[in-house]
Amino acid sequence: MTRRGALAAILILGTIVLADRMSDNKMITARQQYEMGIPNLYSYYTDVVRSDYWSKSLKFSRGRVIGEVGGALIKQPTIFGYSPDEETAKKRLVAKNPHLKWLLMYGALKDVYWVAILLYYGPWGLLIWLLLVYRLFRDGTHLARDGPTDSDIVLGRVQQIIVVLALISAMVYATPGYRGFSFYFWMLAGLTI
Repeated sequence: MTRRGALAAILILGTIVLADRMSDNKMITARQQYEMGIPNLYSYYTDVVRSDYWSKSLKFSRGRVIGEVGGALIKQPTIFGYSPDEETAKKRLVAKNPHLKWLLMYGALKDVYWVAILLYYGPWGLLIWLLLVYRLFRDGTHLARDGPTDSDIVLGRVQQIIVVLALISAMVYATPGYRGFSFYFWMLAGLTI
């Protein structure tokens, strides 16, 4: 399959998935979506600009994780992190920092993606992830600038956009961990490289 055919397949599949999501979103409420585990992508990006969202988030959830867990990780760094397993990493961190006992009951640690990567894999893991994302962006830029066909140029631009979305959304949600997003992210990475 040529890159043009692959790009056409991606666009057709993406259009079908988007149309399916849009029709489902009109029939069920946001609460039902949450209970069914269906991510509401529209609210992911619109919630970010609401002030009440940020005040609650910084006081109770993300802010607390960034301040307390991130602070503990910076004060007592481990080169390779505590463990790729979330529960084991939490237990090891709490063993060193007993004041973080609330973290054992906290289920949304992954929402603070950068702190979670730092906890699981340490500074080396975070650096490797950032270098990988940079390389993917650079390859997308190269393909968009020097691509031999129009479809290659579009593919490079799409790769750049999805990398930027991954970086921005990882600051607020664990978007890179969602199957749908990861599928498109890594498929585009494979086509771009």
